[in-house]
Amino acid sequence: FLSMLGIGLSGALLVLGSYQFNAVDQLLDVQYRLVMRMDLHLSFIEPTSEHALAELRALPGVDHVEGYRGVAVRLMRGTREHRTRIEGLEPEPRLRALLDAERRPIRVPPAGLLMTRYLADSLGVGPGDRVEVEILEGERRRLEVTMAAAVDEPIGVSAYMERRALNRLM
Repeated sequence: FLSMLGIGLSGALLVLGSYQFNAVDQLLDVQYRLVMRMDLHLSFIEPTSEHALAELRALPGVDHVEGYRGVAVRLMRGTREHRTRIEGLEPEPRLRALLDAERRPIRVPPAGLLMTRYLADSLGVGPGDRVEVEILEGERRRLEVTMAAAVDEPIGVSAYMERRALNRLM
């Protein structure tokens, strides 16, 4: 009986271990094949003008350039809060896609905040709800922004806005 129990438990351990490897493989496949499709990611320390994008486009071998802006924030709703960043993206990002639950690309709305589903659930917000945003750089202003939708990302806890809308907010 103990031998059969040991063999059964070792079989279960093998199945569980292979499931975890497959789950991690699936997660990485979605993140780096469907979401982050760039070959090179270049970051600047300070906000940079759109002229830098034009200069990068002019380099030999460059097929596509997509700008973004990242701003450190504290998102608050009632007594709940979360420190993260808002990434300002192009309206239809090609290199940094946002996906819905069926893994279809989402268009970034001209106004409003997109959040990962995990972040929206932890703050207790849904589409149409107002979220208090404390900007953690510069003048550290507090603003209210409407949540537009949730995105389903396997890795990370972030919020997103259309890049030019985020620039206006800043």
